[in-house]
Amino acid sequence: MKYCGGTFSGKKAYLCCAEITVLGHRCTYSGRLPLESIVASILRWGPCIDVSDARAFIGTVGVLRIFIDNFATRALPITKLFRKDVPFKFEAVEIAAQEDLKDTVKDSPALRPLSYTSTGAVILAVDTGPAAVGYYLAQCDPVNPKIRYFARFGSITLNERECGYSQAKKEIFGLYRTLGDCKIYLIGLPTFIVEVDASAIKGMLKNPDITPSAAVNRWIIGILSFHFVLVHVPGSKHGPDGLSRRPPQLGDPPPPEDGMEDFLHTHYGLMHFINSTSPTVNSPIKLIQVLQQDITEDTTETIPYSTVPRTTKQKRLDERLTHLLPWHLHLKRPPGFDDNAYAKFMKYAVHFFERQGKLWRKNVDGKHQLVLFPKRRIQVMTSCHDDVAHKGFYATHALIKDRYWWPDMKYDIAWFVRTCHLCQIHQTRQIYIPPTVALPAPLFSKMYMDTMIMPVSGQYRYIVQGRCSLSHYPEFRCLRKETARTLGEWIFEDILCPWGSLVEIVTDNGSAFVAAINYLSKKYHINHIRISGYNSRANGIAERPHFDVRQGLFKASDGDQKKWSQNTYSVFWADRVTIRKRMGCSPYFATTGTEPLLPMDIVESTWLMPLPDNIISTTSLIARRAISLQKRSQDLERLKSKVYEARRNAAVKFEKDHAYSIRDFNFQKGDLVLMRNTQIEKALNRKMRARYLGPLVILGRNKGGAYLLCELDGSTFARPVAAFRLVPYFARKKIDVPDINAIIDVPPERINDLFASTDDGTLDELPDQEGAHNEAELA
Repeated sequence: MKYCGGTFSGKKAYLCCAEITVLGHRCTYSGRLPLESIVASILRWGPCIDVSDARAFIGTVGVLRIFIDNFATRALPITKLFRKDVPFKFEAVEIAAQEDLKDTVKDSPALRPLSYTSTGAVILAVDTGPAAVGYYLAQCDPVNPKIRYFARFGSITLNERECGYSQAKKEIFGLYRTLGDCKIYLIGLPTFIVEVDASAIKGMLKNPDITPSAAVNRWIIGILSFHFVLVHVPGSKHGPDGLSRRPPQLGDPPPPEDGMEDFLHTHYGLMHFINSTSPTVNSPIKLIQVLQQDITEDTTETIPYSTVPRTTKQKRLDERLTHLLPWHLHLKRPPGFDDNAYAKFMKYAVHFFERQGKLWRKNVDGKHQLVLFPKRRIQVMTSCHDDVAHKGFYATHALIKDRYWWPDMKYDIAWFVRTCHLCQIHQTRQIYIPPTVALPAPLFSKMYMDTMIMPVSGQYRYIVQGRCSLSHYPEFRCLRKETARTLGEWIFEDILCPWGSLVEIVTDNGSAFVAAINYLSKKYHINHIRISGYNSRANGIAERPHFDVRQGLFKASDGDQKKWSQNTYSVFWADRVTIRKRMGCSPYFATTGTEPLLPMDIVESTWLMPLPDNIISTTSLIARRAISLQKRSQDLERLKSKVYEARRNAAVKFEKDHAYSIRDFNFQKGDLVLMRNTQIEKALNRKMRARYLGPLVILGRNKGGAYLLCELDGSTFARPVAAFRLVPYFARKKIDVPDINAIIDVPPERINDLFASTDDGTLDELPDQEGAHNEAELA
């Protein structure tokens, strides 16, 4: 077992056993045998005491006679006692015959567990006698329904009260008890038949008594909870008749509590609870006294009040508050007060009054407030905030202000709400970092690249595109697979060869892009700036046009998404020649310096430059082209100015729209922060998850403006985290942060590399189209 790689359950593993029980069978060296508990009522049948007992035993065993060899010969010593004028003597010969029959029943091939996949009907035969209820559970053979395979025999002894029932009531009770005893075997049966020898049962089930609390009605409700077909069998042919006449035997276990009564009482509302009588309340004052006795005051305090930050002035006010209650009780000057101080104290004290040993603050509206001393303030704030759905400052302050008062209580409440850990990790606040306006890079010196997954069309699955930072000119290719080789070939053939070497390539840090860019970086010395995967904010120029390209492909394909690959070139050509508002020209003109030639220009002869009147000389032709080339430099300078102006205007608009959300906390080493959990922001199945994770410890800031973080145990994050994902954490209790350099689990060389990196750390698990649009304008 150890070396074969298997895993075994300790409770289910049986090693070196002569006999085990599996699915209702005793597995032995001799073969498969039924459980003894199935025929326990027969096996525990002791020596018969009279002819009736002997007839009951033979009648019960006789249902299996077709499966017992020489049944008549084996039962002859007992059946001779049934003859007329034969004295009843149950001695050694008869006892041996009885034991032989019991052993034969135990090993009978007719005993089988129920098969819930078989088409054979399951029959529960029930007979209620004077002192017991006998039954057997059997299943018909699917081929020959006359053959029955018995699964269980049972006999339920009736107590003295139950034996006194009338016969009709006893029949209903016997069926009810039998169904409850066998209910675990009756679940999921396709065909279930109940055989009884009392014809009155069918009428009683259809027409129960109208008295709702009658015991018979409860039994009928329990019986009708099972779905079965009721069949009447004559008493002379009823199999369990002998079991119903079986007297109690030594060793019979008491009937177990099947819980059927409790189920009926609670499920059908048959139980009537009798509660203790409540004290009679005749006035509101009496009601308050009763509630004060029943409600136990929770005096547990989670944190001491000394943790709450209080100024020196507030502490002096708390100290003066301690003199008010003794003064109202005894009207004596507090010790240490001169005449001037005592006069001021009295002017202050008249705003309070004492009632039943408590100090109250007067209110002009009659809503007097109970004055709280420091030892009770934390408990009240906890009850009004933590126990009332963690509401904000206004709701918590309003709830407390209507009932309690203490000096400068709003500052304490604001601190308590601000330092609630659950409220901090579930806050919806989003921080934006101040935007930066980058100078436009030269033409095709910086490109933004990204891959878009598409439905399969002509074996193509992806569209990879790159856009120039200045002109927004797109280059693209349809791909069957996104690998380092396919991306590398596209960058080399469609970008490097036509437009020359690039200075910067911005990608989404996917594994295929990383491998392709690393190859090009080694061969062509291209500077690869890594950004976060699936972060549209930092790669907005490539991410935002995905939507326009998809819409164009869908419309050009007349809604057939399987044909998008046939229209890719026309859609990107249209993208290149479309005039952009921020540039005042099309990407094609910004890149080539010439207006694109459209089909309508050829049809309508709409030339953008006047044609010469006649054939011109070579010198004149060179001059015309030289003039166009001179305008090229002017157009590029004008384009750079327009792009920079558009980015600056977008930055101003961004700051205006997010004036209350733009923050630069400038965290220092050792500060505690919370990190925004962007994975769950747009997931519909994670609404109850925490929106912020932490607290975390700041290690420092890298050159890209991102922060290096670690857990409280020193576990360092593998990459920096963007500044807009962090908010300060306000600890209610003091957290002692040890020396950062002593607890971090990363070598110093790796820490230095993280500090020196320019990674902005803008890690987002889900794309944010609005952020992409803003960053696209700013980029």
